[in-house]
Amino acid sequence: MDRQNTELFLESVLLIGKRMVESGAESQRVEDTVTRICEAYGFTVLNAYAVTTMVQITLRDGQGEHYTQSARVRSASTDLGRVAELNALSRRLCAETPDVAELRQELDSLPHRRRPGLWEFFAYLIATAAFALFFGGGPLDAAAAAAVSAVVFCMDRYLHPERFNRLLYTAAASFAAGILALVCVRLGFGRDASAVMVGDVMLFIPTLSVVNSIRELFSRDLTTGLLRIMEALLVTGAIAVGYACAILVGGVLGC
Repeated sequence: MDRQNTELFLESVLLIGKRMVESGAESQRVEDTVTRICEAYGFTVLNAYAVTTMVQITLRDGQGEHYTQSARVRSASTDLGRVAELNALSRRLCAETPDVAELRQELDSLPHRRRPGLWEFFAYLIATAAFALFFGGGPLDAAAAAAVSAVVFCMDRYLHPERFNRLLYTAAASFAAGILALVCVRLGFGRDASAVMVGDVMLFIPTLSVVNSIRELFSRDLTTGLLRIMEALLVTGAIAVGYACAILVGGVLGC
């Protein structure tokens, strides 16, 4: 493989790692994936490093030439379906080792981000309704929580939250969900505003980030683990601010 194709190959593998980080994959998985792809193509990986904000790869070809590239990760979310697609692509690349042009074509054929679809919509409705019932709400509260979650789903699908600061978007979405919950109860579509809010707040809690952070800390990826924990705490604070503001505004408006 000549120098130009090697650079293009490394750029493509780096893009796979970047998209995995953007989809919420843990650092160890990302590093292992890019390493396996490079080794399948006959390169020696000297360094593969991934954190929540950057992916870097250094490799050596058969002639002893060294190549290093890095990619900045500017936004991230949780998309396990996207991670599964990238895992399937990486396994196919390791098994078939297509040429660089075909590799790039396969990578470009995957959409940059998966938008929430019909199954995700039903998951929003069922999850919020179930949590509202679990925390003491009645059938009307569950229906109200599901209705509010439908609005949150539309925000997640059509507003492209990756374009915004995650903390600001989370606070704004939490505020909107809190106001809608109060309005629903005020209109008689629900009896316990707290049960409706608790049902919908589950959509925002960064559970996977916390789990991944603990796993990475146990794997001695201290930098990534601490970054994920701090991010989860900040997102949790944004949720609290959004709902607190909604309660304050609702009190002023008499909701």
